[in-house]
Amino acid sequence: MLPALDQILFLNLEPYSFRDKDKKVSEIDVVLGDNEYKSRSLKGIKEAIKHKDPQYLCGHNIRNFDLRYLTDSPLEQYTKLPILDTLEFSGLLLPWKQNQKLNKS
Repeated sequence: MLPALDQILFLNLEPYSFRDKDKKVSEIDVVLGDNEYKSRSLKGIKEAIKHKDPQYLCGHNIRNFDLRYLTDSPLEQYTKLPILDTLEFSGLLLPWKQNQKLNKS
């Protein structure tokens, strides 16, 4: 059985720099159920969703990218949730495609 969408915390974050050792985030967007949240701070997102109870964490390349920014952050508790990585799904669903990048426009 598939989880209900209101049980999945969809997350996308943008770092200040890909070389930033401080793991600073310039923007984070999350969707949980019918609610969308956008902030420049992880603490702001934490405050917005503190009364929510997601059961899964989902993002594109979340395992190899986003999780490093969430570790030791106000959102660290969500890294313990089961992960749904859409990059992994795209490789399974579209194996003939060489590039699994998201188009950002």
